[in-house]
Amino acid sequence: MTWLSDALDDIAEQAPDVDLADRVIEARGRRRRTLTAVAAGVMVVVTVAGVVAGVRLLHRGEEPAPAIDIDPPKSAMGPATQAYRLPCKELDGREPDCRGAGWRLVIGKREYELADALPGRNGPLAITENGWTIAYYSLKAGTIVTRDLRDGKVTAAPAKIPLNKMGSVAELVISDDGRYVAFSKVPEFKDPGMLFDMVAQRTRLLPNRVAPVWISEGADRVILATFSPRPRLITMADLWETASASDQTDITLNRPYYFGAAAVDGTTIVALEDNTTRQDNCVPGDLVHLEARTGKVLATIKNPHLPMQDRRVYLRNWRSQREILALAFPNPDCGSKGMAITAYALDVHTGKTRKLRTYKGDDFWSTAFPGIGGTP
Repeated sequence: MTWLSDALDDIAEQAPDVDLADRVIEARGRRRRTLTAVAAGVMVVVTVAGVVAGVRLLHRGEEPAPAIDIDPPKSAMGPATQAYRLPCKELDGREPDCRGAGWRLVIGKREYELADALPGRNGPLAITENGWTIAYYSLKAGTIVTRDLRDGKVTAAPAKIPLNKMGSVAELVISDDGRYVAFSKVPEFKDPGMLFDMVAQRTRLLPNRVAPVWISEGADRVILATFSPRPRLITMADLWETASASDQTDITLNRPYYFGAAAVDGTTIVALEDNTTRQDNCVPGDLVHLEARTGKVLATIKNPHLPMQDRRVYLRNWRSQREILALAFPNPDCGSKGMAITAYALDVHTGKTRKLRTYKGDDFWSTAFPGIGGTP
């Protein structure tokens, strides 16, 4: 789950203490001693100047971070089809929320360890639509990085993000071309989320506690969403024009939704209504089309044909103009016995589905897929 009520209800109580960095580094150090010295250097913080006033974006001209000295692979690795975090197991020294379990990158039939990627709920990972670029929080760089799988080039974001400010829930969205990365987290710690231009090394500030779900071409606009305490849709425009940075809408919705991807032009967004509004919590809610700037319901598909009553269902990125990727995660509360994720293609006009394949991973936090997708 990401920004759902069961995650947010206990955020205040479960928010990591300021010694999170030490605990993460200690856990990783048992597996890879050399990483401890590297990660310790991450704690030299370059604070991002600027304060979020409401949710307005302000540019403060951060100093570019240096390139990361990481040896690239000797040849192209191929596009990523998935990344997943190792299953949570009761091992000595591992944190209860599995922060000690690292990420694995799936490329074809091979898997690669991402030892430098921060694991756990507060260690997000995103993959571009074509699978050639990934983004994650680098322990070595102390900020978000992108890695081009065609040549191994690693680029650091132009602003540092202290490890102890990563919160307990973090979210990344990467643009299709891999140039822009939007970052947000819970709780806020009174510091902002950020939109990075990884090529021009520019930063724009974003509000926290709302998850980025869509970036326009050129990252001039973004859509962010939140579920709790009340569902909201925030659209921000003119992000790289400081004088117009206040061009935004903030809509509170009267029903809870699991948001999927926005349309190409960012005017509409599809979502599944929270199934807690139904008598049976194990049956997916109705599929709706929402106007992004107003929250108006444009269309409703009753009882979408989602053959996954024993799963938690979330919408991700578009597969075509009609179909969106729907991921069914195991839900033991509804009788699920398997541990694999099942992917479906969902027709947003008819509600019909096609089963695609299964993936590794057992919950939203433990997996990432190519493409800009919604955050449940």
